[in-house]
Amino acid sequence: GWASELNNDNTFYSLQLARHWEVNTNAEIRLSGHAAIPSRQGGAWLSGMVGAGYLFSVEDVSPIAGLEFGYAYGNVRHGPDAKGFAVGAFAGVRIFRTAKAQLSLEGFVQSIMDNNNPTMGGFRVGLLF
Repeated sequence: GWASELNNDNTFYSLQLARHWEVNTNAEIRLSGHAAIPSRQGGAWLSGMVGAGYLFSVEDVSPIAGLEFGYAYGNVRHGPDAKGFAVGAFAGVRIFRTAKAQLSLEGFVQSIMDNNNPTMGGFRVGLLF
């Protein structure tokens, strides 16, 4: 992943854990926790989000896209940390869709709504149950 306004240009590694509820055959609501750490120089991005996703297929593998909002914290090197209300978007593929535990491979972007609008984006692996 990548980050802006966090004073760290290194690659970030991201993981998401989430609880999801399918409200119909093509839509879900999810409550998720997301963490990202950089490959070097310290720092972190943490977020707790509520989101809604649209699943384009009822098969075992399905494309997904959605929006999320919540609270995020970004550790800024050599500066004040960013925290506050955050918004995001995601798109990717859901694997094992018909199973109780599912795997999601997603591109994502999240931004904290403060003066500098620090942003985290990239690719994440998500485990949903």
